[in-house]
Amino acid sequence: MKNFKKLLFAGALLIGSQAWATGYQWTQVVAGEEITGLRATGMIIPQAGALKNQSANTQGRILSVLKREGDSVTPGTPLFLVNDAECISLAQEMRLAQKNGVQELIDAANEREKQLGVKVEAGQFEIVSLYSGVVTKINVSAGSNYNPGDQLANILDMHKLTVELDIAEKYVSDLHRGQKVTFQLASDSQRSYQSTIDTIVPTIDPSQRTTIVRLRPMGLPSTVNLSELVYGIVQTGANQPILKVPTTALVFRKDQQYVVKGDEKNPLVVQVQVVNETDELSSVRPVKPGELKEGDSICSDGAIYLFSKINGIYGGGD
Repeated sequence: MKNFKKLLFAGALLIGSQAWATGYQWTQVVAGEEITGLRATGMIIPQAGALKNQSANTQGRILSVLKREGDSVTPGTPLFLVNDAECISLAQEMRLAQKNGVQELIDAANEREKQLGVKVEAGQFEIVSLYSGVVTKINVSAGSNYNPGDQLANILDMHKLTVELDIAEKYVSDLHRGQKVTFQLASDSQRSYQSTIDTIVPTIDPSQRTTIVRLRPMGLPSTVNLSELVYGIVQTGANQPILKVPTTALVFRKDQQYVVKGDEKNPLVVQVQVVNETDELSSVRPVKPGELKEGDSICSDGAIYLFSKINGIYGGGD
């Protein structure tokens, strides 16, 4: 039985080796630039005044919650269906004003409706949003009673966000207002945003030994999550030339990285330094200058098998 398993394993290696010989794909190395600077992580924060509290202006009971956390709203968007004595009184005023055709009373009732932040229509009473943004928290549920001043919901203006980055204490002397910063959201590593340092917080976190830099506000997607991580680079010098290769072209062995260039008949292993890496594309430099250049042909699919073949490594061993 053991001999049979060995034969199966050997056959699998042979079939795999044949697949390696025909499964390679090749692509060209592309030139690019890499930002030189301080790498840091951070988070998205609201600017002052960006987070609004939707408070009750009347007294009543919540019958139904019409919006969920994460929903976008504008002024006038219904948030809650309610049973409210003030709304009942307002509805009676509206009916009386419209019945008598007194425009002054109609306008006064409409203005009161707007001031109270409610919508009275067809015997249905709703509390409506006073702000534009995204609902970040609902503080009440169906059946809850509310009084004037009670906070019903929190609404965040998504056009008033910025980013804070944590910078190690030893680099504080390299920072200044107006310094360029490039950052990416953890949820979308393919898109970069540009901003500058707006504020350097003049305190040091005693446990982390870091300071905070706050960036000048910029447009961010309305779907951004305030809890998601931000990766930033504070530019401290001129951009450095790099080469861009598919991440699938990288071969990792014994804490070193390689690409295989040339062609299938005459492959050459080149050791590289990985400067930056994403799931699709990586920025690299050859360890020995000149060994890898723009336009060189490298193995982009199956590189690990070709590398193993060149170095006599099979089955993932050394």
